[in-house]
Amino acid sequence: MHLKLVCHPPLNEKEEEEEEEEGAKRNTSKRTEIHSNMDYVLRTVMFALVICGVFSADEVKVKSVMEGDSVTLNPDITQIQRINQIKWMFQKKGSNAAENIRNVEILQGRLEKNDLTGSLTINNMRTKHSGLYTLEIDHDNGTNNASFNVTVNEVPSVIEAHKAEIKILTVKKGEPLFLETDVTEFHGDELIVWRFGDEGKLLAKEDKETKSSPYYNADERYKGRLQLNDQTGFLTLDKMKDTDAGYYTVRISSNKQTTYKKFAVNFTGSVVSPSAGAIIALLLVIAVVAGLGVLYYRRKISELQEHVVGTLKFTEGESVYLHTGLTKLLKEDLILWKLEPKNALIAKINGTEDQRKQTPYYPESEAFKGRLHLNDKTGDLTITNTKSSSSGVYELQINSSNKVSYKKFNILVWPVNTLNYTVGDSATLQTGVTELKNDARILWKFSDTYIFIAELSGATNHHKLYDGPDGRFRDRLQINQRTGDLTIGNISRAHSDIYTLEITSGKNITCRRFMVVVHDKTISGEVGDSITLAPETEMQVGDLIMWMFGPEDRLIAKGEMNAQGFCTQDDAVGNITLDQTGSLIITNSTTEHSGVYKLLVISIRETKHKRFRVAIHERKENVVVEMESMPLKN
Repeated sequence: MHLKLVCHPPLNEKEEEEEEEEGAKRNTSKRTEIHSNMDYVLRTVMFALVICGVFSADEVKVKSVMEGDSVTLNPDITQIQRINQIKWMFQKKGSNAAENIRNVEILQGRLEKNDLTGSLTINNMRTKHSGLYTLEIDHDNGTNNASFNVTVNEVPSVIEAHKAEIKILTVKKGEPLFLETDVTEFHGDELIVWRFGDEGKLLAKEDKETKSSPYYNADERYKGRLQLNDQTGFLTLDKMKDTDAGYYTVRISSNKQTTYKKFAVNFTGSVVSPSAGAIIALLLVIAVVAGLGVLYYRRKISELQEHVVGTLKFTEGESVYLHTGLTKLLKEDLILWKLEPKNALIAKINGTEDQRKQTPYYPESEAFKGRLHLNDKTGDLTITNTKSSSSGVYELQINSSNKVSYKKFNILVWPVNTLNYTVGDSATLQTGVTELKNDARILWKFSDTYIFIAELSGATNHHKLYDGPDGRFRDRLQINQRTGDLTIGNISRAHSDIYTLEITSGKNITCRRFMVVVHDKTISGEVGDSITLAPETEMQVGDLIMWMFGPEDRLIAKGEMNAQGFCTQDDAVGNITLDQTGSLIITNSTTEHSGVYKLLVISIRETKHKRFRVAIHERKENVVVEMESMPLKN
């Protein structure tokens, strides 16, 4: 091996400084490379630890809910020890700033925090609650974060079938449909959603929080026919058509709870639509299976059929006919009629000829006092001379050779108070309550179509009066705030009808019916008498009075009030005149003046109507019998 010795000349001072500076740069570069490698290794290790679950990485969980729903945000804090503080933040969609959730006004009253699990529940959500919800957990070893991106969509198109109470209604075509909720009072945070059909078509929606007007379906099919009651959430659909039969649902969600209700609506004399029928059948099967329990295994569901008939309403004294739907009883058939809630057997008949010849069995006949009658050919049940105590759910059970079928009838028998009034009177319909309870709600309805005319809340003393059809109740109604009594002022024949009172207090509902009969005011006299028919209304300048007579409403007199007084016109007939008050005077009356007189007072503001019935009788002559004195014959 050869060594080559190279000798360098000695460096001067400047060259020594440059050499030291170059060496320092090389050392710095090496240290930087080492640090970079160490940082990479450290980050790799930390990533591996995260993957292995030692630390939790910041990931955003996505949540999607519907308006009115509640959502629970659940962070995983099981691996975190010794937590010092849990803080939730909210960043609204479209905003760059996050805010402590306790300070977010739109979330007040709807939050539920669980300090043990760290979860957060937001109730009764709206679209404005969409955004990023971030959780910050401060613990002894540092800080952990969790994020949830929550989207609140428009109201749901489907309402869970198993959560809703179902009610079957039968209406007539052309008449209004009234769908009632169970709400007694709103608290200002409710979302009310009404839908129709299997597809969940939105009919009406109202958000009490926004205090805006209700939304109604703009479809031409529903134009001008929908009305949502502001105080109760009741929905009215006017002038029912063939296409309106089907399945209606309502969902009312608030910060405290969510309630559901369903209605299967059918027309009188027809069957339930296939879609509604399928849903009803499904619900009934679920109910039957739950009630049968272990018996489910003994009998196939297909062998058990149940049909629920809607509420049938009667007035006391009427007869109720409950039909089995059978044309003839077979010898193996057994018909059982029961009355809920105790399922007390009230009538039974066997299909065998020998059994049908015997008197049907009425074990509870004492309660009905001989008012039950069974048809021995069909098993139909008749209840005669019904009373309000006859109200209830009647269950029909038909046992045949291969199946057991059920049918239920909800019977409501109204007690009726008949009240007679004369045109122009004030009529007061009394609730029978001396003072309303705080949770009581009063509803007054007119006619068998149940048109709302008045309502009163005992809690708030808030009342609402309605004009009714054709405005016939306008400026005539008063409701007593303490008792709920309804007064109809200046009553007319147009107010003759059935009035229904419904008092709801807690879970109790009391109903009463009143038959109001309004008679014409009758004025009687004898031939030759003078009869005066007075308007009994204060005349104003410009008012026009018209008096008519008979079924053809023949004009017999008219006049007008001007600045100088009442001015009659020369249209009076025969011995009929008008005085300065507008009263009609019949002088030297005859029987031909008997009949109905109608008065019209026409003003700028309104037209008032009044009717009088006049009865003129023949004058009774005093008969004097003179007896001539005759001598008695022997």
